[in-house]
Order: sequence, then structure tokens, then C-alpha cells
Amino acid sequence: MVDIDERDRKLVTAVPGFGGNIVATVVCTSGKPEMATVSPGTYEAKLSNKEATIIEETIPEGALRGRRIELMEKKTSPMPDLSRAEKVVVAGLGTGGDLELIKEFASLIGAAIGVTRPPLADMGLMPRDYQIGTTGVSLRAKTVFVFGASGAPHFVYGIRDCGTIVAVNTDKEAPIFENCDYCVVADLFDLLKVLIKEMRVVSDGISQEYNSYNEGNAEARGD
Repeated sequence: MVDIDERDRKLVTAVPGFGGNIVATVVCTSGKPEMATVSPGTYEAKLSNKEATIIEETIPEGALRGRRIELMEKKTSPMPDLSRAEKVVVAGLGTGGDLELIKEFASLIGAAIGVTRPPLADMGLMPRDYQIGTTGVSLRAKTVFVFGASGAPHFVYGIRDCGTIVAVNTDKEAPIFENCDYCVVADLFDLLKVLIKEMRVVSDGISQEYNSYNEGNAEARGD
């Protein structure tokens, strides 16, 4: 959350801490310039016909003396932008870092993959660009499958603007069930195996029907 104090025009931010259990109000007291950043997907881009007002500020010459400015090069992942994905499969702590079935299921439904911070992103199993929550990406997907995430506040923040959320957890009291549309109490690996098997059967059936259709058309044309 970002705001500007109308009295002294200072930047005011609200920063969550301890897993989102507290929110600290932070004010920059060391002077200007001030800058704030937000996580990808936090705000929806909207067109506006309003004209921006340019506010010119002067920086005292002495303020820059002794300050070291270092230019940093940002490294981005070659993978697609997760904040723009329409379907996302999220892997949480309950996966234990085993993403094989998660990736296969995501591939079958044409979804992107995201992870929770502890411990999957911290373990380096996925790039930081695919970490979901207050310290990562905020999703705006139409459909999200959450496997093995307990539902900590800092993670839920990243899925609050999604459409349909399906959560899978062995703990029926898991907080994630209070923030989803469909709750599934089950072992995520057992469920994924069943889903993948059934989807393959459906996919194979469609392929056979498509091939039979093409063969029938070829015979009718005398090919």
C-alpha cells in the first residue's frame, strides 16, 4: 500500500511483516527523492484520459556528495509473465519440492506454474519471478489450482484478485480453505495421479475421434 501524506508530501507505505500478521506504517524521514516499488500484478493497468501534472523538485548540491550510486542490471526469466497468466497451478510446502506431477498437470491444462516462498522459492526450485505473495507476484488468473499451500496471509495476498480458486490440502482446517471457491481434502499426489490419468484418457479419446473423422473425410473424397 502506498500513499502520500498531504501535510508534508512524504511517501507513506504499509509493509506487512511476520507472514502478514502485522502491518507496519513506514515513512521516509531522510528527505527526497523518494521511490516506491510494487509487486508485479498488484495493480491492473487502466487507460486514462487525465493529464499528468509535472512537479519539479530541486536537489541541493551537497545532498549528492559522498553518495555512491551503483547501476544494477536486472536479470529476468525467459519464462512468460506469471501475473498475466489466465490459468495457474501453484505448488506449496506440501509438495516437498517434488514438482514432477505439478508440471505434468499444468502442461495438460495449459497453465503456468507458481510457487510459494517457503520453501520452494527459497530452495531455488523455481525463479523468484514465480514466487506468489506479498514478496512476489500477485495473480489475476481466471483459474488457480493450489496444491499443498497452507494459506498464510502473505501468500493469500497474491491470489486475492483471481477468479476461481481450487485448493487441495490434507488438513481440513487449513486457512487456504477460507480463501478458495472449491476445497479438496486429499493427498495432493494421489489426486494429481488420478487427474492426470483421466485427462490422458479424455485426450486420447479426442485424438482417436479426430483421426477417425479425418479418415472418413479422406475416404469420402476418394483420397
